[in-house]
Amino acid sequence: MIWVKMGMMQGRIRFVAVLVSMVLLPMIPGVSHALVLRPEPGIFKPDAAPPGNTGNPADVVTLIERAKESIANNRPTLKNDIDNLFLTLLRSGDADDHNHLIAAIGEIGDFRHGTSPARVKNYVRQVALIVFSELPKDDQLAATTVWSRLFPSRKMMERKIGIVPLATPADKEDGLKVLRARGVDVSYDTLKTALSTGDPQMTEALLQAGLNVENDNIDKTFEMVWFSLQTACRNPTIPADWINAAIDRLVEYGYPIDYVDHYQSTLLMQLAPDCSGAVVAHIADLGTVLDFRDPLGATALEIALKSDAFEAADVLMERGARLTPAAAKRVLLSKRQDLRRPDYVKRATEAE
Repeated sequence: MIWVKMGMMQGRIRFVAVLVSMVLLPMIPGVSHALVLRPEPGIFKPDAAPPGNTGNPADVVTLIERAKESIANNRPTLKNDIDNLFLTLLRSGDADDHNHLIAAIGEIGDFRHGTSPARVKNYVRQVALIVFSELPKDDQLAATTVWSRLFPSRKMMERKIGIVPLATPADKEDGLKVLRARGVDVSYDTLKTALSTGDPQMTEALLQAGLNVENDNIDKTFEMVWFSLQTACRNPTIPADWINAAIDRLVEYGYPIDYVDHYQSTLLMQLAPDCSGAVVAHIADLGTVLDFRDPLGATALEIALKSDAFEAADVLMERGARLTPAAAKRVLLSKRQDLRRPDYVKRATEAE
């Protein structure tokens, strides 16, 4: 674990007050708070107790290892262990512990390369949103550098943590100008058209004008987004670059690339059978979980191979996706057999 050295002590008391309130207020009925943490069943428990104020470096090392083990083994104490680590770093009298806190948030929440589960990353991103506003100005620049991979897009991070406003009147007017010139209105039907045709300019204009694709509106937009992008991928006249640019616009305005719907499906799983390798690679590199399994145990790689989507399979395997023996058997027994499929299954089940 690499810790960033900054040595800034200013603002520690305010830090503690904010993060303690983050942990404790959701436990108190009737108390409202600005950021809803949306705990996941079986992972985040709302019963985390604040740790003792030891300030002992050995204790910090122990808490770091405990948090890492909890994440790796998906322990029921996961949220409590993460909270204890963050709170201890905030309460410690060690001058380097703000640096440790920033680095710990960055490492545990690293969206693209970290091994933390998506739910852990989502929680840590929410911690980052709260902590950033309380950081001394000198520390904020370092935090944005360390945390730049917590979010799928740096622009998304900048909007979320307040470096760039979520939307300005000028942004909204720019978006409306584009839409008026096209003769369309601000609606999800228009967004569906924009995504289906791989039109990043119209996509961005709709988002600038205020169309909401963030997590709090995801139940309304998830199916529409994947269906529209699937339509674009099936159209050979639409370049992958256009589709990827439209996806980038969605992510910049808060679309959760790692969202799992009530059928336990992700955007990557929906698009792997139909999209080119370039589009699948782009979605994977934005930070979605490669090996998420649906209720039948299928991953994006299994779904791609069952559809003989070998371009998609190639890029997923390049990024470390593999088949379990049970999944390999399902792929080989499924219909629509391509002669290349057995070779791909063999490669996908070999140890890295």
